[in-house]
This record gives sequence, structure tokens and C-alpha cells, in this order.
Amino acid sequence: MNKMEDKRTFTIVKVLKSGGVTKSEENIGGKFVSRTPVGAAKKAARRVCKASKIHGRCSLVVSVKETTRGSAGKTYTYKVKRELKPLKERTIVREGKKIPFKYNITAKAIKTKK
Repeated sequence: MNKMEDKRTFTIVKVLKSGGVTKSEENIGGKFVSRTPVGAAKKAARRVCKASKIHGRCSLVVSVKETTRGSAGKTYTYKVKRELKPLKERTIVREGKKIPFKYNITAKAIKTKK
């Protein structure tokens, strides 16, 4: 079984700050590979927050469009929040290696008007 069989691809269509102000056009596009659209939206928000040099809390509205071959090309919209984790919870051990996680990212679907 190929690892890419259950993966889908998405691209950023629109990024807004929580207040409705559009983030710069340079954040549009990109390719995000994920099993679910919410996973792709979280990855996209992480990239936008990092590119905007936002440290700590970052709250965005992210719209991603499915670009997988044979898909309908549906657009999904999520409100994504990134917050700092407490110091005690910032590292986990996986296969004997310590892996740092500085932020906690959550996403909630938003209904779009047609």
C-alpha cells in the first residue's frame, strides 16, 4: 500500500485575520498534503503565522481548496487559533527522541454563504 494513497492535496485560497482584514497576497497558494482539509488548514495557518513573524497567539480564518486529481475542488473554511503551550507540555518523547512542540493549534469549521 502506497503512503500517498489516502493523502489529499490542498492550496490556500484566502487568509483573513479574525477581524476580517485580508492578510497579504503572498500567503495565497502553496501545496499542503493531508488526509483531511482541517489538517491542511492547520498547516497553512502555521506557515502564515510564521511568515508574518507572529509569536504567541495567532488567530486566522483560512480557506483551503482541494486540488487532488479527480476531486470536486471543494473549498473549506476554518477559524484557526495558535496559542503557546505551557512550559511543562512543550516536549514529548517519541521513539526515544525528545520532540519540541511550542504551540497548540486548534481549528473550527465555518459555514460559508453560497
